[in-house]
Amino acid sequence: MAAGSGDLADGMARQVGKSGRVVVTDINAAMLSVGRDRATDRGLLRGVTWTTGDAERLPFPDASFDAYTIAFGLRNVTDIDQALREAVRVLKPGGRYYCLEFSKVTSPPLARAYDTYSSRALPLLGKYVARDPDSYQSLHESIRRFPPQRELAERMRAAGFANVSWRDMTLGVVALHAGWRI
Repeated sequence: MAAGSGDLADGMARQVGKSGRVVVTDINAAMLSVGRDRATDRGLLRGVTWTTGDAERLPFPDASFDAYTIAFGLRNVTDIDQALREAVRVLKPGGRYYCLEFSKVTSPPLARAYDTYSSRALPLLGKYVARDPDSYQSLHESIRRFPPQRELAERMRAAGFANVSWRDMTLGVVALHAGWRI
């Protein structure tokens, strides 16, 4: 979900093998088209489907998937709790949910430095490298608004996930949340 141009689809297709399938889903049809073209150029379309869809209203039947992944996309949905409920809905019983997302830094001194960096340096990088400072300012704001690890875990439980856990990476700059659909 929120797969954009499908950069992770190659690795996932290798993981599920010839008998599995990967469904790359994003709300932005243009990004999916770019990803599909790239995959075609590399000969990687086997077992991969490209579907336009909103994380809050997925176009899939109940209990369709064994796993659901979202990387750096949950913070951009309008209603996180609805997106979590949809993830539960489309997972089969025993299905796994994985969310990789920017998170809250766990070291107070590093947290202050990281906040300063992301509020000042990211927009400058966006201005000079990507020629898009507004998007990079939005990135900083979306990271700030995103719930901390413990809160997201509680919201996952409230949505219906069990065995919820998370693992901080880079002192919490990024966290991987996981849960099972029961």
